[in-house]
Amino acid sequence: MRIAICDDEQTVNAVLQKLVAEVVAELGYQCEIGLYSSGDALLQTLEVHPRQFQIYLLDIEMAGTNGLETARRIREQDADAILIFVTGHRELMPEAFRVLAFQYIVKPFEQESVKGILLSAVRLLEKHRTIYTYTIRKKKHSLFLSQIESIESQGRKLIIHTTDGQQIEYYGRMKDAVEKAAGLTFVQPHRSYLINLEQIKNLESWLIEMRSGAEISISNLHHDTFHAAYRRFVLARTGGVRL
Repeated sequence: MRIAICDDEQTVNAVLQKLVAEVVAELGYQCEIGLYSSGDALLQTLEVHPRQFQIYLLDIEMAGTNGLETARRIREQDADAILIFVTGHRELMPEAFRVLAFQYIVKPFEQESVKGILLSAVRLLEKHRTIYTYTIRKKKHSLFLSQIESIESQGRKLIIHTTDGQQIEYYGRMKDAVEKAAGLTFVQPHRSYLINLEQIKNLESWLIEMRSGAEISISNLHHDTFHAAYRRFVLARTGGVRL
């Protein structure tokens, strides 16, 4: 789980960091927290690493690029992220929800209320199945499904190939990976791979070229079902049918 906290008050950042760490620890997630004192600093990070975070806690009133504009620019490149605003002024909330904010926290805030909002945000990510969770050394980690190009099975391990070139290894079964992505845009071209159809660059009868340049073969067993799934995917994207 990756969560960004952006507030120009260091004391607020410190309190929110503590609360975030407590909530994700209770849920069993490994969490990376990014602390930022301005919207400009956060946006600079996102220029290099788009979709870096899954949840954002943004102060609305900051010098430079304020929280609302920061949120608008985040939303332009990431429709899945959860945005939570931190403010001392309730009257700013109508503007906040124009960027599809999940919730807002009013200063001065009650810690239990903040923890409840954070818990709801994580549960929403899980419910909407926009994240893929996996376990390494008894700690849960997560990625947006859109960040995954493919998942490869090698013996007792699974290897997640991400859209930014990372390879994440963990112990797991392909059967479980398929179940986690069921009903979404992930299909098996053969038993050792589960691929994100949105990441296909070129498709031939027996060979897939991914956007990363990786080439994945299609097995005899999966040939017909894979191509049928891909046709449904293309039709859904062009308004023909739903997946």
